[in-house]
Amino acid sequence: MTTANFLSAEEVADELGLHVRTIRAYIRDGRLRAARVGKQYRITRPDLEAFVTGVEPNPTVQIPAPQTEGGLTAHSTVVIDFDNIGADDSDRIITVLNGAVGGRSGVTPLRLTAAPDRTRRSLKVIAQGSISDTTDVLTLLRDITEGGNFS
Repeated sequence: MTTANFLSAEEVADELGLHVRTIRAYIRDGRLRAARVGKQYRITRPDLEAFVTGVEPNPTVQIPAPQTEGGLTAHSTVVIDFDNIGADDSDRIITVLNGAVGGRSGVTPLRLTAAPDRTRRSLKVIAQGSISDTTDVLTLLRDITEGGNFS
């Protein structure tokens, strides 16, 4: 990852309209995640968004895949967009997905990424893995959004 993917404490302070000392205090208190590079802090965009929105970014979950001997493998990538979704409902979907991914194992690792956008009231979920695993994610999302169990 290049330094272009990181923000300095000063850049974060400017973006949030806060004093740089306040940002450094948030980092020291553990409220804002940052990496120390030399004598300066560097903050990733997902960590800044998690700090601002109060929602932890959904880390990509990697489950080690067993070694195969040249057999055919199939992978799928599914993008699910939720529009006009409130913060509570977005958080609920992310929590359910994180819980569902926990014990998965398979030839292809299941990777989930969730990107809530509070301003646009949207949520984008990306599921990557075996066809079976991504189908399970779609089924789960269908059940919680269309099954009458979602506000």
